[in-house]
Amino acid sequence: MLVFTKLPSDKTMSTEHDVVNRALNLVGKICKAPEGKRQVAASTAIHRKLLDYFCSDVFELHKSALIAFHCCCVADGYRDLCLKKHGVDENLSQFDKYIKKAIEQYMKAYTDQNWDYYVNICASISGFAGIFPEKQIAFKSLIIPLIKVMGDKIDVVRRNSAVLIAKLTQNEENKKWMQENHGTEVLLSL
Repeated sequence: MLVFTKLPSDKTMSTEHDVVNRALNLVGKICKAPEGKRQVAASTAIHRKLLDYFCSDVFELHKSALIAFHCCCVADGYRDLCLKKHGVDENLSQFDKYIKKAIEQYMKAYTDQNWDYYVNICASISGFAGIFPEKQIAFKSLIIPLIKVMGDKIDVVRRNSAVLIAKLTQNEENKKWMQENHGTEVLLSL
């Protein structure tokens, strides 16, 4: 894992692209084992790299980092690790770039109708919003598209949309926004 932490964070890299992508894939595979997930989530250096690559403009790096970062978000105790070990402040401002990129990628997947990627980004945001409920309001702009997708799609796309809207509407303002836009009726019709 030391090799991974020494890779460059340059968002526009080209020559190291393949090496970084392979390293991210390896981290994602390590996260599939419970002990691997725990160790990746506990590493401050890996945590920072995953966020850097998630915010990358190189889609392949972004997608691979999303998968590994999602594993961290669902690891037991990740919130405490962020606040006590990884140097994340009480306001969680280190995640502002993640939030901006996640919203951007959700809207891109939604607009492009890239449903495979849409499912992944919904899962990532759901995991993040679950452990950092104080940041749920930042995703308010996704509620109307989520309602539309829940009404129009089936199977895993609908399910991941419903899970995400359920997470986001734990916030009262988001819940009110969903209700004003008839999201409750759509949910009840599923």
